[in-house]
Amino acid sequence: GSCCCANKSPGPCGSPNNYCRNRSPGRSPARRVEDIERFAHEGGPAGVSADEESEKTKPEIVLLPEPARVVEGEIARFRCRVTGYPAPKVNWYLNGQLIRKSKRYRLRYDDHVCELVIRDCTVEDSASIMVKAANVAGESSSHAFLLVQGTFLPGECGGNLDEEWPGPLGFRPCAHCH
Repeated sequence: GSCCCANKSPGPCGSPNNYCRNRSPGRSPARRVEDIERFAHEGGPAGVSADEESEKTKPEIVLLPEPARVVEGEIARFRCRVTGYPAPKVNWYLNGQLIRKSKRYRLRYDDHVCELVIRDCTVEDSASIMVKAANVAGESSSHAFLLVQGTFLPGECGGNLDEEWPGPLGFRPCAHCH
């Protein structure tokens, strides 16, 4: 294919007289946060050449998200590490429903580490959390569970105590509250 360079000054293409035209003056080669977040949901850059065809690899979740137990009002965090080429599209799901970025849900993707942060957790957020990574070579997924404990003291909401599950500081929420 054709080179992106014009003869100007020393640059990245090997020849001391080449300078890459695709790089804006003064712009760092590092991606902006918006680009990183977009890639987390849309996958990596398009335009894989025929030479790179054999290098495509199915996504693999090499660091699995762990279950989380938080008290109502706290923050829950789930992290995983994903590999694959081209860069996989990563999505998080709460009980099978796609999670979209919002004030309560923060989604980050940085150097193959994906993170879901859920702010102000409520008892209703107790759910199965799934992360799914996909690219043209295939897909992979993993599950973890989020358990949000209510802030009621035993019996305060009128429900029955759950004798088998101790809460924080020894409190046992009722079966209704967790």
